[in-house]
Amino acid sequence: MLFLLVSAALLTTGLLASAALFPSRSSLERAVVAILLANASAIGIVELLSMLDAIGTAGLLAAAVIVAAFVLLGAGARAMAQARADLSRLSAMLVTATTSPTLAAALLVALVVVALAASAAWLLAPWAWESLAYHLPISSDAIQAHVLRPVPTHIVYATAYPHLGAVYLTAFRLALGHDALAELAQVPFAALAVLAIALAARREGVPTRRALALALCFVAVPAVMLELASCEVDVMFASLVLAAAVLATGPLDAPTIGVSALALGLALGTEPTSPLVILAGFAVLAVRGAREKRLGEVFFAGGVVASVGGWTYLENLALYGNPLWPIAIELGPISLDGLTTWGELATRGTSEPFASAGFFERLLDAWLAPFEARPSYDMRRGGLGALFTLGLLPIAIAACTAALRDREFRERMRRPALFAVPLTLATLAAPHAFWGRYTIAVVGALLAVAAVATIDLRRRWQRAIDVTLIVLAVVSVGHASTGFTVDGPPLSAIAALPEAEREGAYGIDLDEAPWAEARAAIGHGESFAYDPSFNLPGRLFASHQHGHVVYVAEHEPDVATLLDLVAREHTRRIVLGEGPHFTGADAARSRPDRFREIAACPPSLGDPCTLFEVLEAE
Repeated sequence: MLFLLVSAALLTTGLLASAALFPSRSSLERAVVAILLANASAIGIVELLSMLDAIGTAGLLAAAVIVAAFVLLGAGARAMAQARADLSRLSAMLVTATTSPTLAAALLVALVVVALAASAAWLLAPWAWESLAYHLPISSDAIQAHVLRPVPTHIVYATAYPHLGAVYLTAFRLALGHDALAELAQVPFAALAVLAIALAARREGVPTRRALALALCFVAVPAVMLELASCEVDVMFASLVLAAAVLATGPLDAPTIGVSALALGLALGTEPTSPLVILAGFAVLAVRGAREKRLGEVFFAGGVVASVGGWTYLENLALYGNPLWPIAIELGPISLDGLTTWGELATRGTSEPFASAGFFERLLDAWLAPFEARPSYDMRRGGLGALFTLGLLPIAIAACTAALRDREFRERMRRPALFAVPLTLATLAAPHAFWGRYTIAVVGALLAVAAVATIDLRRRWQRAIDVTLIVLAVVSVGHASTGFTVDGPPLSAIAALPEAEREGAYGIDLDEAPWAEARAAIGHGESFAYDPSFNLPGRLFASHQHGHVVYVAEHEPDVATLLDLVAREHTRRIVLGEGPHFTGADAARSRPDRFREIAACPPSLGDPCTLFEVLEAE
């Protein structure tokens, strides 16, 4: 009920604000703006609550209702009537989906994808590395401390990376009231991406039902589908970029420039790999604004982008002299220190000979390998699937060839190209462009291009292309469906287990059971502690959100220090490092009456460490 109330308030805010700002635009464009503003409101509300040290369930609901009430009072009767009409058209569209085989099939595929992601989120403990290392810790610390703050941890990414994705995750988790489905937080952004893709196609004359059918294929991309069941931010980032791009290339006025800038700012504050893409998007907005003599509004838009998404970069610049810390930057005469490079990050986790190949060789290998043997949310090759490799890529190549030969076709593709080309080129300028989950916005752009490029074909050829793309989407879903549990039991086998065993059935190291039991043992007012040897603090937060997690900064704590921690923080479980750089585990072992060894940390996940149960004093 709480989730429904918060969602209704946020959607009311988005729908009314969109209707007031864009009364003369299409329902589809207002829908894009409405979801963008609803999601942005969730982020803004958490940021506001943080200023009051009041992040919590009650504060979220109260703030969402108050914001919706203010928008309701300020929107006016005309906007309210427009919002009702838009909802009526949406309902009618859902009804007509049953009369369009193509749209019905695409909608069914999308629903299957969301159902699979929901099943994975319900059955599995979070296991994505980035989720456990910094996305979940940022969100969990905010819920625990009731304020957004630098997370007490040694994980540099938790403090140095932009974190608006984690802020939205915080709102989503608070609205749920429980973490069982928290990993579905990107689903609202997937909906934003679908609507943005459909809008880009609809503007060029593609029928709405066909535009929506092809746009829905976006969620069937393996890297999208699998990431919908993780606390990652790449779907969020891609959707914001797609929304900004489609708005910036449409009719331009002050409200459009403002919401485009808002989307760019949110994207900038979500993903540290974003600056080039954001720069490309803002360049399109700036050039179009200059041509239409809206330079003042463009300058204002630049301020919006910087103020919404630029804070972390400014903080890094002040603290480390590098806005992209911990990434070292080598750009011509510019040389900024960091802990690693983009190139090192891009190939981390890849095997030979792929890791040592050149950039273009890796890109081609990834794009032309639609059936990666081990699909997962983190696909470093083949993550775009059969839909992209066998469907969208050939259509894009054919469209480029036709544009070179046919002036009329080139003119028709002018605006879709303005939407797709800067986004694609900026995305491909990064060293990790072969990595599927970082390039899913390109797939969204190509879906719009495919819809527009085939608009003049005879109906039977259009239908053949649409059916082919949907079949390839189904193939992509079928192939990637095993990736929710890499090398582990399938979701169906986990679902058949007793409820008490499900959370421990699969984890990042295939040995989740002791960690699930340890989390479950933390009660109200109690803590789960860890030292700098442990790199996945998100693994310690219980889904019931009871208790709290404590960071012990010392590498060499003695027994007295550990016992003081236990007494002060009511610690019931603790992770301590092994030598040569850590002595915590040995100190705990010296008091077997107070610390019982439960399990060893897998060496592949960081420094050697051990999980201990804290025993009551006799």
